[in-house]
Amino acid sequence: DPEKPPTRTTNTYSRDSLRTYLRNPATDANNKNLRKLSNYLYTVSHVYRRMVNFKAHQINCKTWSAYPIVSMVDENDEESILREYERVVNIVTAMHMETQIFKIMLAAWKSGVAYGYIYGDPEKDGEFYIHLLDPDYCKISCASFDQGVLGFLFDMSFFTKDEKQLEYYDKEFQKLYNQYKTDNIKWKQLPIERTICIKIDPDNLDYSIPPLSGLMEQVISLTDLQAAQDEIDSLQNYKM
Repeated sequence: DPEKPPTRTTNTYSRDSLRTYLRNPATDANNKNLRKLSNYLYTVSHVYRRMVNFKAHQINCKTWSAYPIVSMVDENDEESILREYERVVNIVTAMHMETQIFKIMLAAWKSGVAYGYIYGDPEKDGEFYIHLLDPDYCKISCASFDQGVLGFLFDMSFFTKDEKQLEYYDKEFQKLYNQYKTDNIKWKQLPIERTICIKIDPDNLDYSIPPLSGLMEQVISLTDLQAAQDEIDSLQNYKM
């Protein structure tokens, strides 16, 4: 609603608070604080923004390869192979991966993990859109043993503050939210075939922290140094 813009608050951080978060990064509170700090630095620090953008742009989906699977023993029908090839090319083209995957990778490099819900069917209606979900309300719950695809839970208490938001979400969220109001179990499994979860460090599924958290202290020091230099310049101008 443009007449009721959401209230946004931004906290400032110091090196001491960062060290406190990194002493025990496995707790939910420290996870959230590190993600907030990463988003804050991405907003105010040009250096940190460039590092995150560089990592996110390393996967470029503007070009891709599609090749038909043919039998090396049986006779292959060229017409059916071409039809299958054209079908796959049309599906991937309709997905617009150069934009959809980039925003997933950008969120993953800022937070350590990215959660998304998929809308549309590129094969049937030619539409495909990934809706990024708030990582504070998501939790990895499973991983397929053969392909490593990650599934996750969503905290349905997200909608308790404003149930009108459900109008803009898939019907699956409405169904799970009604279940939550009945059984009072807020963590609900989202259908794995409609979700996407990308984690920068898939060897650790218990918790996630920003991958560049080890460089945050230096970035904060650069910001503090600039503030100190501004004070020195101001004093020198006053003396003159």
